[in-house]
Amino acid sequence: MLSLIPEQNLGLFIAYNKFDPKFHERLTTQFLDRFYPVAEAEVPQPLANHQNRVRLFTGTYRDFEYPEHTIAKISSLFNHVSVNAKDDGTLEVHFPEGFFATIPPQDNLVRLLEVEPLVFYRYNDDDFVVFEQSDRGNITHMYHPLDLGPAGFEKLPWYETTYFHIPLAIFFLIAFISAIWVGIPNIIRHRSQSARQSKSMVRWAWLVAGLVSLLYLLFLIGMGLALLLNDPIELIYGVPSIMVALLWIPIVAAVISIFLPIFAILAWQKQYWSWWGRLHYSIVTVAILGFIPFLNYWNLLGFRF
Repeated sequence: MLSLIPEQNLGLFIAYNKFDPKFHERLTTQFLDRFYPVAEAEVPQPLANHQNRVRLFTGTYRDFEYPEHTIAKISSLFNHVSVNAKDDGTLEVHFPEGFFATIPPQDNLVRLLEVEPLVFYRYNDDDFVVFEQSDRGNITHMYHPLDLGPAGFEKLPWYETTYFHIPLAIFFLIAFISAIWVGIPNIIRHRSQSARQSKSMVRWAWLVAGLVSLLYLLFLIGMGLALLLNDPIELIYGVPSIMVALLWIPIVAAVISIFLPIFAILAWQKQYWSWWGRLHYSIVTVAILGFIPFLNYWNLLGFRF
């Protein structure tokens, strides 16, 4: 840890071989209090129009340091930081449980007050937090002084937040289950009065949809269990063989799913099933095809580790 006071031509370098994030802070504080004492600072006055600006900073933020290009990216889903506006013009920053690997842990709830443009006073420890603004006036980043050093966070667009991805994953799950629940019996008990060719096409349509849905469902269950048994952040250091095997499933399913749009178009052209049946099949098709970029976003399509 290096601390510099250029005005005093002073530098303090601390090196130690023990995991004690507070040690350098205690030593630096005691050193400065002993040789460079200062009067106790007062709480800064808020910016004149801070109450009108506070909602500009709200949203979901993500730590800069996350594995963007590997399967371990899934760990970032549980480390999003929420910034909310309060009625009194302050901000509340909510860090997820376990975000700080410090002993003792830092506060998971931080209260901020804007005292200068983009500069916030942190009530918890008399420190300051800085936000970054783009040329268009949008807040893009947040910078916190933490025990382990300064930390930067990027503000996420709505489509990268948990509020979007978790409901989207639930939609996929429901669509897959419905395809298996409705589609497979439809194959077995199909009693259409149409021609044999059409009847065969109907069976193939639901067979493909049901098979792909079953593969994706098995993948989600298997990957979910694997993540429960392994800390997602540890995937940075290696991926268990069971997870490597599971990664073959989306590849196979994605190849098979290329037939679904064809079946969906034929279903509407040739009036397969009822109107609701065709709509259901179309929704399943959209879910299956949409699941491919979803997997790609989380680096679960292919072998990225």
